[in-house]
Amino acid sequence: MRITSRVSPAVIAAFALLIFGQTANAQGVLWETYRDAGVAQYRAGHYPEAEKLLRTALQDAEAYNPSGGRVAKTLNDLALVYEAQGRYAEAEPLYIRALQMMQQLRGPDDSETATVLSNLASFLSRFGKLEEAEALLNRAVSDVETQLGPNHYKTSIVLNNLAGVYSELNKFDQAENLYKRSLAIAEATFGPLHPEVASRLSNLAVMYTELGRFEEADALYRRALPIREAQGQDHPDTSQIINNIAFLYFQMGNYDRAEQLFKRSLTVWERVLGPEHADVGTNHKNLADLYLETGRYDLAEQEFKRTQQIWEKSLGMEHPYISVLLQDFANLYFKQGKYDLVEPMLTRALIIIEKIKGPERAEMAPPLKALADLKRAQGKDDEAKLHYARALAIREKLATTTPNDRKALNDLAWIQATCPDEQFRDAKKAFENANKAYQLDGGKRCSDYNTLAAAYAENRAWDQAKEWATKALERAKSGKAKRLIPERLKLYEQQKPFRDEGTELQAQNAL
Repeated sequence: MRITSRVSPAVIAAFALLIFGQTANAQGVLWETYRDAGVAQYRAGHYPEAEKLLRTALQDAEAYNPSGGRVAKTLNDLALVYEAQGRYAEAEPLYIRALQMMQQLRGPDDSETATVLSNLASFLSRFGKLEEAEALLNRAVSDVETQLGPNHYKTSIVLNNLAGVYSELNKFDQAENLYKRSLAIAEATFGPLHPEVASRLSNLAVMYTELGRFEEADALYRRALPIREAQGQDHPDTSQIINNIAFLYFQMGNYDRAEQLFKRSLTVWERVLGPEHADVGTNHKNLADLYLETGRYDLAEQEFKRTQQIWEKSLGMEHPYISVLLQDFANLYFKQGKYDLVEPMLTRALIIIEKIKGPERAEMAPPLKALADLKRAQGKDDEAKLHYARALAIREKLATTTPNDRKALNDLAWIQATCPDEQFRDAKKAFENANKAYQLDGGKRCSDYNTLAAAYAENRAWDQAKEWATKALERAKSGKAKRLIPERLKLYEQQKPFRDEGTELQAQNAL
């Protein structure tokens, strides 16, 4: 069963959240004192202490003027603290209230309004509301650049956040440009060893890991980690970057080192954030995926169950991460032949995606393909055909509506070349779409070579299939790619095409 999802909860890109500057005022000494102290505790990762101080600051601000700017600023700060603690239901109304107040006090296009706007957008992106977040952040960028200039540190922060959303939307070229610009501003403003610089370095490394640019990611992490460690080994941001580095090692196939670092990050996060925090769930999910990849199925099941408990409690029953978790969990049971446990998970994953995104989004195709694989394994070929047909229709529509989207074309070509049901294969179209995807990307990704090899094999062009599979192997970076591509190359040497029978997780994005 091949399952992928665009949403990737394995690594955590740090949205840079904006805190208002201070305004000296003799009448606001008490408010400033408590607020300054609360912000300092927040930056140090001491969230309960920050909450207490900011609550006191809020009381003083409301006593002075319940509809004034002090209240709006403190609400924003308190929302940041709640979000860091995973108390999302409490954070969101504070962001909304702060934004409404700032719009009334300063106007919708003011840079201070943009501060709250950026924070709210980053919060929304956490829950998969990416298009909404993108629109808000584009507006915030425009407002901040206009009022503060293109090289202001607030501009850097909003650019970083917009880059994070672009990365989630697979707009990687745009994301890379914004990350680099944000990094340059942060280095010029704060110097090369500031935590804000570490945040930008880590975020760019997260994206490079996703793109398979592992050496570049490793170099960025080597710069960022010492900066974070200077904040303290138990600082949540230090644990975050260790988790992300562990994921890089996992992708590279260094499973022992990855496991050590995942466990190290988990220990710190459980102690500092508590065992029920969403980020703790991320660590458990990463361990589950590692155990699944290395065949330790009992341990994988334990970690998947723990992740599900944490995420359903902290994020809600219908968060996009839950759909990702359910698909990976279903894959574990599929590998074990526990088919009765697979279908309920995939069905629930589809319901979540359809409710959040709609019935024809790219995220629907992988679990539909997985359901088809399940039905085929159960001998229910007619039901399998229905799911294959729906998955293929989604891929075809996306490739048609976004003709310059390399990923959409590559995903379509993969089904057309490798679907185990001949009704849905099309050798000619598979080659055309795979070749166009390769041309659009300039041959940067191993997955393009791998799909072209499968397309040549479907066309019975065995020499070309072997040639392109060999090229894919030469470019393989991930441990999974290095394991899977030789198996496919052997098939082509035997003049056999590859059939995606559903025995492996989707390796295309990891290639």
